[in-house]
Amino acid sequence: MEINQRLALLKEWHQKFSSLVGDAGASALSTISESQKSVLKDLAYKLYRDIENLEAHLSESMFDEGAIETQAEPNLLRYYRENIVGDKELIAEVFEETDPGSYDLFLLLDSPEGRRTSSGHVFRAFEVGLEKMDELLEECPEFEDAFLVRDAWGVLGSNLIKFAPDNWIENGKLLKPILTGRKSDILPVHVKFRLEEIYRSFIFENWLSVVSLSRSALEYAILDNCHKWGIQPKYKVTYPREEERDKDLKTLIEEISSHKKELYGPMDAVRDAGNQIIHPKKTNRDTLLQRRELARKCIGDLTYSIEVLYLPREAP
Repeated sequence: MEINQRLALLKEWHQKFSSLVGDAGASALSTISESQKSVLKDLAYKLYRDIENLEAHLSESMFDEGAIETQAEPNLLRYYRENIVGDKELIAEVFEETDPGSYDLFLLLDSPEGRRTSSGHVFRAFEVGLEKMDELLEECPEFEDAFLVRDAWGVLGSNLIKFAPDNWIENGKLLKPILTGRKSDILPVHVKFRLEEIYRSFIFENWLSVVSLSRSALEYAILDNCHKWGIQPKYKVTYPREEERDKDLKTLIEEISSHKKELYGPMDAVRDAGNQIIHPKKTNRDTLLQRRELARKCIGDLTYSIEVLYLPREAP
């Protein structure tokens, strides 16, 4: 299904969902009729399912095509970002309460246990392939110059390269493209270049690089969008001499957030994570798993921030 069709359906279901839930949230279940509760159960299921399907579709397209940016109709995208994303936890809560069996099944299917990572099947495919090449060269040594099998074995066994294609596949499946309004090349080349490097760093498990580059990409994106809200990226000082200085990232985040409140949390999280990496403290003895989750969260906060920053202020 084309992305705009997915977004249009999600908008339609969410509006019905919101009309039933109102301001009461999940507690509305105790006050509405059984027929309304049945409708709400169906809506929560479809919303939860299709939000997950949309995220999976974006991940697959990102992995297969390598496209950093996916374009959608601005009004639908704006509604998705400003309404549906903010209600994801509420939708999950209502879904769990009205249909716990289906909810548990979704969680079970989403479990990472038993995936290819634990078995190393992809790595084994390369290994078996090289074993066959060894056998071929024993029979046909004239092919030795055409196939550098020894160098290939060196890549597989290198402690520096850490050839781990199973992990790379799983990491790649966690990434999604940036969703932007329907306009070609809406993201400047500097942002795309940084995002490509961040994504590749995440795939190849360079967690610290992901975090520090995310901070850099966020700062660039903010500076590139200050004009939308009349924000000046510099300020004047008169002592010891009169000059203009760059505002620090924290100040820029606060000024942007005065216009887009939903951006403060994710933008400040990226800034704080970057500071932890750039200015580490001796007491911060994080584990490898913590660094991976920090990098994953950083990418999520960064992509959300960039999507909101580059979404047109007014629908065309």
